[in-house]
Order: sequence, then structure tokens, then C-alpha cells
Amino acid sequence: MPGRLEIPSLASSPAAPELYPVGWSRDGKLALAMAGPWSDGFGGLEVTVGIYDLRTDRYLWSRSESIECEEGKDIVALFWHRQARAMAAQMRRHRIVSILTPLRTFPYVLDGDTVDIAVQVERLRAEESDWCLPFIKSAAVWVVSSGLGTKTLFRLAARDSGHIGLLSVAVAGFLESPFERRIAVLLVHTHMGWEGPPNTESLSIIGCSLVDSLRWSKQAAKAP
Repeated sequence: MPGRLEIPSLASSPAAPELYPVGWSRDGKLALAMAGPWSDGFGGLEVTVGIYDLRTDRYLWSRSESIECEEGKDIVALFWHRQARAMAAQMRRHRIVSILTPLRTFPYVLDGDTVDIAVQVERLRAEESDWCLPFIKSAAVWVVSSGLGTKTLFRLAARDSGHIGLLSVAVAGFLESPFERRIAVLLVHTHMGWEGPPNTESLSIIGCSLVDSLRWSKQAAKAP
């Protein structure tokens, strides 16, 4: 069972999602296990193991299950052991090496290039919300490089359904590939709970190549 990544910004949340990085390939693939979000409906936990492609931000292979929590049982470890043989086969197939990488935070310097993150949100006015709460209407996240420019990582427009009940979007940090100039940015979404607090947090992973390409813009980041 891989070790759980310590994410300080989620440490105080009783139902925070958990990430277990397993290993990296030399072409942008990350093997991982993830637990969360918690289900308000039946007190269960969504557990996933898989091979995540940081070039397309999609799983190449994964297995997931919603498991009811039982006192005294580590359901993440139990699910991991059930899937260990299949996971090992997929890691061999995608040439992934087991390497532990710590959580890093922005800004940071890579080969003289300062890399930072920018987050901008637009909120509904309280009178526009059914719950009289300032939910997020639109949001955008960019990586800002002193040498390369800006690159859009995440964008949520007002017409998208993902903003419903969304209270915050924040960057928890990133993982750095040991083989190439590529990072996995960890994005935390906080939605209002089913009947109010406690709220529900989910974790998404967005890949970002730190090499010059057409996806980098020399212009300043624009609001969503």
C-alpha cells in the first residue's frame, strides 16, 4: 500500500479527499490511488486506483468502487490489496517506476524559471442564489512562468453545470515528475454539503508540461 500524500490545506477537513501517488513514467503517466469524495447519502467513500495520463488529464486505466465505511477497517488499503495484481500489470504495461514524490507548493524555481499559479473566480450575488450564498459563477486557473508566459489549466464558465453549489476552487500544490519538465497540479473543489455543512471536497489532477509549446501565451492571463 503506497503512503498517503500529506496535503496541509486539507488537514483540518474531517472528510477530505486522499491521494496516494505510486509512480511515474517517462512520458507523463502517473500511477495513483485516490479516496474521496465522501458520499453524503450513505456514509461511503469512493476509492479509485488507476493510471492517469497528465498529457490528456484522463485515466488510461482505472478501477473504482463506492465502499461503505466500517469502524476499524482501512477500506482504502483493502481495496488496494484487491487491485494490487491488476495495478502491477498496468504499471509494467505503461513502464511506470515506483517513486515517491513529495507535495510541493507555488511559487518555485526550475532551472532559473519562476513558476507560479493564479486563480480567479467570479461569484454569484447572494440574491442570485437559491441558498442566498455567494456560489462561484465562473473560475479560471493559470500557470504563470517567468520564461514561458501563461497557460490555462482549468476554466469553468457560467454556463457549465460544475459551478452549481461550488463554494471555492483552490490549488493545494503539485507533484513534480522525476523524469521530465512536467508537473501534476492538485486542484481542490469545495461544494456545499447535501444539507449544508459539512461541505464536500473533491480533488482533481491537472497535468502541465513546463516546456515551450503553442499552449503557452506571452499575454497576461484573462478572466473567465
